[in-house]
Amino acid sequence: EPEPAPEAPPAMPEEVYALHVVAAPDRPFPGPALLQSFAAGGLSHGRFDIFHYMPVGGGEPLFSVANMVKPGTFDPDAMESFTSPGLAMFMGLPGPRDPRAAFESMLSLGRRLAEDLGGELRDDRRNILTGQTVQSYRDRIAEFERTHLKRH
Repeated sequence: EPEPAPEAPPAMPEEVYALHVVAAPDRPFPGPALLQSFAAGGLSHGRFDIFHYMPVGGGEPLFSVANMVKPGTFDPDAMESFTSPGLAMFMGLPGPRDPRAAFESMLSLGRRLAEDLGGELRDDRRNILTGQTVQSYRDRIAEFERTHLKRH
């Protein structure tokens, strides 16, 4: 029998926007609390063994959440004894149909996860997330939309 064709790898994004939810150094996030927060936030476990925020009606994820520690994966069946020092949230462009709305959803969920888990929301370099950094992300996403997505 012929082998099934390999699944095409997803196209590499041109730009990636990331946020981190970081635990206090001596208080890693417990697996059961992660699962509860992920479910409450509308995340589902899926491709690449990470969690994804899916658009209503299906399609590609708006953004994803990985373990901050390599290999970045989560095993839902082993979460009872699992801990993590932090989460990496990310979205790639091109990607979601409405990148600004997807970013705002990711930012909102990041704030909620940080609050629920007792962590801190940080930027792509794991520095404290400032309003200036958030605005910079918004400006970059708007510029990406202008230059890449509005061509008719």
